[in-house]
Amino acid sequence: MAVIDFKCEACGKEFFEVTTWKDRKNVRCPECGSSSIKQVFQGRAYLKSGEKAGCVSRSCRGCSGCG
Repeated sequence: MAVIDFKCEACGKEFFEVTTWKDRKNVRCPECGSSSIKQVFQGRAYLKSGEKAGCVSRSCRGCSGCG
């Protein structure tokens, strides 16, 4: 799994998704649902396996920890 940054070309929403490299082409915008998104590089820090982090953008679909 990887944290990959995206920007929606339809509404401009910037977000990240925790997904596999292979499945990144199936990601949709959490704001408008568009599949017209492009990968962007934000220079995020990635964690080693086993480390935990809090949600920073409240946009990942796979996390149940967001309030």
